[in-house]
Amino acid sequence: MRPEIEIWIRDAEDTLDAAIVMFKAEKYNYTVFLSHQVIEKVLKFGIMAIKRQPPSKEHNLVNLMNQLNIKMDKQTENFIRELNPHYIVTRYPDAANGMPAENYNREIAEHILKNTEKVLLWMKNRIKRQ
Repeated sequence: MRPEIEIWIRDAEDTLDAAIVMFKAEKYNYTVFLSHQVIEKVLKFGIMAIKRQPPSKEHNLVNLMNQLNIKMDKQTENFIRELNPHYIVTRYPDAANGMPAENYNREIAEHILKNTEKVLLWMKNRIKRQ
């Protein structure tokens, strides 16, 4: 595997660890934000490994998923679409129509964190077959 892809994978894993720390600290909006970051990195290292091209420099998960353009199960695709809008609303009161932390709870964060872990593992296994 190319060294730059290994770095992206390690960084995604490190970001996942930070999301878990935020979850344990009950900072659920940051758990979700960091989960978004993990999936963004997953899609980007997938593009580099599978498409052998640099990913676009953006945060829109749906656009990155379309750039990757590989077959994935509907649950994974739906999760990426579900997570996409949380890049902004997890952090900015004007986007969240109030305090971002008040829009997130343990149930929401746990759902997103579990699915983030699954997608990271899926992509790591997927690129091993390259």
